[in-house]
Amino acid sequence: MTNRERSARRWAFLIGIAATLAVCLAYALRMLERAELRALDLRFRYANSIPHSDELVRIDIDDSSVETVGRWPWARFKQSCLVEIPAELGARAVVVDLEYLDGQPLDIDDRRVDDGYFDPLSEQLTPDSLRPSDMELRAAIAGAGNVYLAFHAHARTPLDSLSHAELVDALHASLRAGASPRDPKLRSDALRYVAVPRGGWTEADVDQAVLVALLAAERDAPIVGTQGFDTPPEALALVAGLDAEVVDRIHSRCLEAAARRFVRSALAGEPQLLPLAPVELFERLLPRISRDPPDNDTPRTEALGRAIRYVRSAVATRSHAYAPDAGLVAAAAKYDAIQPVLFDFAAAARRCGFVVFEPDSDGVARRVSLLATIGDGLTYPQLALGCAADLVGATRGRAADGIRYDADRRLLHVADRVIQLDAAGRAIVPWVADRDVQAAGRRHVPAEALFRVQQRRRDMAENTRIIRDTLEQIFASEFFSDHDAYVAALRRYKELDAGADRARLSGDPSATELRAAADAARAQIEERERAMWDFALAEQRRMDGLDASARTFADERSSDLLELFQQTIADRVLPARAANENLEREIAAALSVLRSRIAGRTCVVGYTATALADMTPTPTSRRAPGVLAHYWLLNGLLTNRLVYWTTPAQNLGLTFAAGLLATLIAVWRGPRGAAMIVGALALSYAAASAVTFHAATTAIATVPPLVAMFAALGLIAFHRYIFIERERRELTTALTQYTSRAIARQVAENPELCRRAESREVSVIFTDLRGFTQIAERIGADRTQRVLNLCLERCTAVLVRHEAMVNKFMGDGIFAFWNPVIYPQSDHARRACESATDLQAAMAALAREQSLRGGDPVFGELVTRVGVATGNAVVGPCGSAMKYDYTCIGDSVNVAARLESANKFFGTLMLVNDATRTAAGDRFAFRAIGGVQVKGRRQPVQVYELLGRRAGCPPQRLRYAEEFGTAVAAFQSRDFAAARAAFVACVALHPDDSAAARYVVACDRLLREPPSEQWQGAIELEDK
Repeated sequence: MTNRERSARRWAFLIGIAATLAVCLAYALRMLERAELRALDLRFRYANSIPHSDELVRIDIDDSSVETVGRWPWARFKQSCLVEIPAELGARAVVVDLEYLDGQPLDIDDRRVDDGYFDPLSEQLTPDSLRPSDMELRAAIAGAGNVYLAFHAHARTPLDSLSHAELVDALHASLRAGASPRDPKLRSDALRYVAVPRGGWTEADVDQAVLVALLAAERDAPIVGTQGFDTPPEALALVAGLDAEVVDRIHSRCLEAAARRFVRSALAGEPQLLPLAPVELFERLLPRISRDPPDNDTPRTEALGRAIRYVRSAVATRSHAYAPDAGLVAAAAKYDAIQPVLFDFAAAARRCGFVVFEPDSDGVARRVSLLATIGDGLTYPQLALGCAADLVGATRGRAADGIRYDADRRLLHVADRVIQLDAAGRAIVPWVADRDVQAAGRRHVPAEALFRVQQRRRDMAENTRIIRDTLEQIFASEFFSDHDAYVAALRRYKELDAGADRARLSGDPSATELRAAADAARAQIEERERAMWDFALAEQRRMDGLDASARTFADERSSDLLELFQQTIADRVLPARAANENLEREIAAALSVLRSRIAGRTCVVGYTATALADMTPTPTSRRAPGVLAHYWLLNGLLTNRLVYWTTPAQNLGLTFAAGLLATLIAVWRGPRGAAMIVGALALSYAAASAVTFHAATTAIATVPPLVAMFAALGLIAFHRYIFIERERRELTTALTQYTSRAIARQVAENPELCRRAESREVSVIFTDLRGFTQIAERIGADRTQRVLNLCLERCTAVLVRHEAMVNKFMGDGIFAFWNPVIYPQSDHARRACESATDLQAAMAALAREQSLRGGDPVFGELVTRVGVATGNAVVGPCGSAMKYDYTCIGDSVNVAARLESANKFFGTLMLVNDATRTAAGDRFAFRAIGGVQVKGRRQPVQVYELLGRRAGCPPQRLRYAEEFGTAVAAFQSRDFAAARAAFVACVALHPDDSAAARYVVACDRLLREPPSEQWQGAIELEDK
C-alpha cells in the first residue's frame, strides 16, 4: 500500500467517523424522532405478536347502537344497562370510558323533561313516575360493585389547579394585611411563595388570581372597596385596576373559582358538613357569602351550587387515589388539575382512573401516563392501570403495596408486571394491529345488545303495570266483600315498593330490607287476589245453576260485573301476560348469548361511533377511537405483554457502532462492494429489529443506526468520487478503449497490479488484413483511413467482448493477449480461439453490411489472418519513465506473430500452436498443419489450422482435416512416398489448398535429397 493510499484511507475513516458523530448528535437533538416513531409504527403493524386476552370484552357504543338507541348522549337510565347487565352476567369488572361530569335531565315515562335538568341541590325523588336518570345509573354502579370510571387530568387549567389556589391564598393574605390590589409588588411578592404550575404563570393567570382573592373576601372583614361575592364586575375592575371588559369576560369563572375556594375552606374547617346532602350544604353556606335567598337564581347562588357539586365531586374522586407514596409520586406525570367524576357516581364506583391523551410530536397517540399527580401528594392511577392493578392483586382500596417504582431504571412494578416508563412517566401502549378498528379485539359486544335487553325488561314492566292496574280495578270493586282490606293492603304495598325504589336509587343501606318487605306484601296481595278470584268463580257457578226466574236484581248485577271482569281480563291481562312470556324467552336467549361473551371477563365500555368517538391517529390506524388505548393497555397488563425499548444511551451506542462498522467496510472495500455489504447489513439489522419486537416486544433503535450506516457510506463514497475515484475513472475510461470494462475497472481499482511484472502463461493473438498495403496504395489516404478504422473498430469490439488486453495496433493489425496479472483468466486459450473465430465472422458481416448499404466495395476484398499462441511470457509494464506500456514479452509472442505470417505460406486464415489447441478443448475443430521451423527459434512449432467451432463445421471438412492429418503424420515419420500420395489426393479434392501443395513440393524435394538424422519433421518457413 502506497503512502497516498494510506492517506486516502485515513481521510475516509475520519469522514465516516464524523458522519457517524453527526448522526449521533442529530439523534440526541431529537431530529430523527419522527422517523424512529414511524419505524415503531411499522413494527406494531407487521411484527406484532401481542395476543388478545381471553379475559377482555369491549362493549362499544358504535354507529349501529346510536342508530338503534338514539342520538348521544343517551339518558342515564339507558346508560345504566352498560353497567347493570354485565354485572348481572358475572363480569369480573366494568371499565367505563365515558364522561360523567354533571347531572342529566329527569325522565318521565321515557320522555325527557324539556324545562330543566336534574339538580341534586333542588330536586327530590317524589312521584313513582319520576326517576332521575343519574340515580338510575348510580344505583347500577353501586349494585355492580366493580365499576371503574374515568376522569380527565389537565395539563393547564389555572383556575382549578392547586398552585393557582396557593397564589390566591397568598394574594388574599396580602390584601387582608392592607396591600393595594393596584400595587405591582403585590403580584411579584405572592409569586415568590408559590409553586410554578406546568406551563408557567401568565399575566392573565395572575389577574384572575387577584379577582378571585377580591371575590373571596369574607363579609365580616371586607377588603377596602369590595364586598366579597357581592362585588359587581365594574367595582372589581376599578379596585384591581384592570380593564372593565376583561373583568366582565372572566367574572363568572373567577366567581366560581372563588366559590370553590370558599367551599373547600368550609369543608376543611368543618368536616361534619361533608356528609350533608347538597341542598342542606347549600343552605348552610349561602348566608356566609351573600344575602341572596336560596331560591333566588343569581350569579352568586349558581356559582355556589356549581362549586358545591365540583368540590364534592373532587373529594369523591380523590378518595380513589392511592395513599401518599413518594416513590409513586416520582413516577407520576405532573398535571395542574383534574376534572372529577360526579360525586354520586364517584362514591359508588370501585375506583376512578384518569384518562389523558398526549400525542407524540407527529400527532400519533402511542403512549399514556400511568400515574398522575396534581401537587396534592396523592397519586392517581390511569383508568386501565387502576383496573389491572386491582385484578392482579397489586392494590387493595387506597393501599398500593403491590406497586413500586425503580427510579434508576424507570421501571414500574405492578405485582409481577414490569412496565417501562419514559422521562415523562408515560408507557407505550401495547397496540394490537387490526384492520377493522370498529371490531378490534377478540370479543366485541355492541351496546345495542344490552339496550335491547333493558328495553324488553321495561316493556315487561309496562305490561306488568297494565296487569296490576287492571287487577286493582277489578278487586277494588264493591263486588268483593273485603275490598276495603284489599285496598289498604295495596296501598301499603305501593308505599313499600316506592320506598324500596327510593332507597335503591339513593344508595340507602335499607334498600334490601325494604325490597324484601315490598315483595312479601306483593305476595300477600297476590294470594288475596287468588282467593277473591276463586270466590268470583264460585259465585259465577252458583248463579249459572239458578233458574232465570229465581235470580234477584243483585244476582243479575253481580253476573254483569263478573262478565265485565272476565272480558277485561281477556282483553288486557291475558295479552299482557302472553307478551311477557314472549319477552321473557327473548331476554333469556339474549342473556345466554351475552353470558357466553361476558361472564368472568372484564368489560371495557366506550365510544367507537364515528360521530362520537375521540378519534385519534394510532400506530395501527389513521383514525381510531380513544377507548382502544385503554383496551389495549389493559390487554397488555393482563397478558403481561408490555412494550419495552432501548434507552437513549444504548441507542447512541448502537448508532455509533453501526456507523463505525459501515466506515470500516467503506474504507477497506470498493464502492460497489461496500454498498452491497452495508446494504445487506442494513437489511439484516432491520430484520433483527422486527424479530426482536415480535419475540420480546422490545423496540430497539432502527432509524439512527441505519442513517449512520448510509451517512458514513455515502460521505466516504462522495469523498472518493470527488478526490480519489476521479483518477480511477479517467484511467478506466482510457482503458475501456483497449479492453473490457471489467479489466479496466480492475486496473483502476488495483493500480499496484499494473506496476508488477510476472512470468505467467498467456494466450497471444496477432491479426492482419491480407494484402492491405497494396489496397491502401490503390484507394488513397482518405479511403484507407475510413476503411481501416472501421475494420479495427469491429475487430477491437470482438476482442473486448472476450475480455482481451488489446496491447497495440500495428498498421492494419492488432496485438492482444489474455490472462494478464491484473485480470487472471484460466480459460485464456478458449477465449483466444473464440475471438479468432468471431473475428472472421465479424469481417464477413462487415462486408455484407457494406454491400447492402452500398458502401465502399473494397470491404469485399478484405480478409483477416490470425495467429494464436499459448505459452509463458513476462507480463507487466515496460518502457521508460516518460512512457511505458503494459504488455507481454516472450517466446509465445514471437510464435503468435510468426503464425499470423505463416498463414500466407500455407494459404490459411487462422493458425494456432499445439498448446493453444490442447488448452482450448474439444469445442473447436483443428487441422494438423505439422511442424514449422520459425526464425528465431530452434525447436519447431507444431501448428494447427483453427477451423472454427466444432458444432458449426461441415462433416466433409472434418473428414478432410483428418485425412490431411494422416498425411502430415506420414510426412513427419519420413514415409515421404506415402505422404506424397496422400497430399496429392488432398490436392485432387481441394485444388486451392496451398498447404497440401506445399507438402507435395516438400515431399518431392526430400525424396530427391533425404534429410539428415537431425531432421525434426518440420517445414522451414521462407518468410519471417
